[in-house]
Amino acid sequence: MRGVRAFLRRCAVFVCGIFCFIAVSCADSEPRVVSAKGSVVFDYASEDSFPVARLAVFVQTESEVRRVSSVQVDSRESGYRWHISAPRMFKSGDRQWVCYTNLLPPEHDRVPQGAYDVRYIDAAGEEAEAGFTIAYAERLLRTKADGVSAELPAAAEESVALYDADDVLIYFGRRKDSWNERSGILRDYGTAAYLRRCISADGERVVCLLPAEPLLARTKKVRGDE
Repeated sequence: MRGVRAFLRRCAVFVCGIFCFIAVSCADSEPRVVSAKGSVVFDYASEDSFPVARLAVFVQTESEVRRVSSVQVDSRESGYRWHISAPRMFKSGDRQWVCYTNLLPPEHDRVPQGAYDVRYIDAAGEEAEAGFTIAYAERLLRTKADGVSAELPAAAEESVALYDADDVLIYFGRRKDSWNERSGILRDYGTAAYLRRCISADGERVVCLLPAEPLLARTKKVRGDE
């Protein structure tokens, strides 16, 4: 009998271990979202044009970012819904994000202001939710590039984006002191074909992307050319 009892005890421990493993595995498979952030991007094609406004959404997640299947973004105020079936993924240190930077409103309409809901869906169909709010001065839609700085708060920050001839971003950050001349930029980034000034305000919730400024003799059109 002792042998039977010992065997049954071992079986019970084994079964409990299996259930614990399954429970932990299921818990680990649930998506976990840290936060969501939205930005309105005012994109200027030229000095003489008004901007095209679009919505950019970033979702920081604790669960494995490669497991994302889709992201759904809903505007509470307008009822608009965007379904992103192929979001972009990136990591920085121990942080990871899912994002999409080109959500356009319906034709002839504006990016809705107010509260948004974000639904993150993983490969197993499990969901996690988060939210953010959008606010911006609508007069920016009627402001040309040379008037942007006057319409933004004094605390607005300026960065520089450098692109190569294939429109690939190769640098984003503050303009270096040695970059007052184009030669200074090309000395550090020889493949840079053009730059775009980026002015952001309200914790990067409002971003103005100014027209392309060529750095090299162009053999192809760069973004912003007509």
